[in-house]
Amino acid sequence: MADQKISELTNITGANLANADEFVVVDISADQTKAVTRAEFFKNTPPIDVNGTVTATGNISVERTAGYGAVEIGGPSGGFIDLKAPFSDDYDARIIYNAGSDLQIVTLADEPILLRQGSATKLNTTSTGVNVTGTVTADGLTVDGNVLVGTISSAAVLTLQANSVTAVSSLRVFANGNSACTFRNAANSAVGSIAVNASSTAYNTSSDYRLKENITPVQGAADIVKAMRPVTYNFKEDLTDWHDGFLAHELQELHPRAVTGSKDAMRDEEYEVTPAVEATFDDEGVELTPAVPAVMGTRSVPDYQGVDYSKLTPILTAALQEALNKIDALEARLAAANI
Repeated sequence: MADQKISELTNITGANLANADEFVVVDISADQTKAVTRAEFFKNTPPIDVNGTVTATGNISVERTAGYGAVEIGGPSGGFIDLKAPFSDDYDARIIYNAGSDLQIVTLADEPILLRQGSATKLNTTSTGVNVTGTVTADGLTVDGNVLVGTISSAAVLTLQANSVTAVSSLRVFANGNSACTFRNAANSAVGSIAVNASSTAYNTSSDYRLKENITPVQGAADIVKAMRPVTYNFKEDLTDWHDGFLAHELQELHPRAVTGSKDAMRDEEYEVTPAVEATFDDEGVELTPAVPAVMGTRSVPDYQGVDYSKLTPILTAALQEALNKIDALEARLAAANI
């Protein structure tokens, strides 16, 4: 490059000089010149403090040499970074730090926040939930929204879906002590639990006498049991396994507290008409094709009934007691008659 006076250094072209590239500094008073490398010229350069706006066309590279980070932004009350699209005055995303509070990543118009590895989306936050592909490790995690694992669509707050039929399980729970899982009502009172020991599992529901009132013996249990129709069957989607049980709507007529739902009920279900398509990018990170959201639809599907077989235990016990009492009375009469 041409000789430059110190007063003319602002006119140097070719800003992408390597550390070993040289330019000539002219000492006017001594009429001497010296070839100085870029690394030598900027050696021990003190930090630059700017009070105002810094505007740059092109890339800014910062090499960390000391301190906590390569770039520090903010002051005593916090700071923020606006990320803007070209030719746009409005920010598309903003990173905010509030002193003593939290770190926020905010996007305009509820646009998703995406973390990518290459072209694959690993984290996708939306207004309805957080979608994560990969492994998340944390000491604590709080999510205000739906959590979907192994799927991108569900009506449940927490959905675990095995990635393949060969997966060991969709959920594995390790107990700390005896309690593996505790169930609580809206008032935050414990109403049930799943407890384990070294070799077995117990499913518990609240049954303390202090929680109950209007306690009366079960009536007519024998008549209910005699009217029950136990059947053997297989499910339509599983023809190889056979089961013993009841038809929910028939049992509901005899013991409604053991059955949920209504006969022939229907419900609306949201389903994916066409799947979402992720945006594609070139090697420079420029978007080639935009992301296309999934198209969802609603359809009417059966709302199936269920049976809680544990609630049949008191009825069966009461019916057996009635039968045993009759057997005892009959044996007593036979003994009295010396038969």
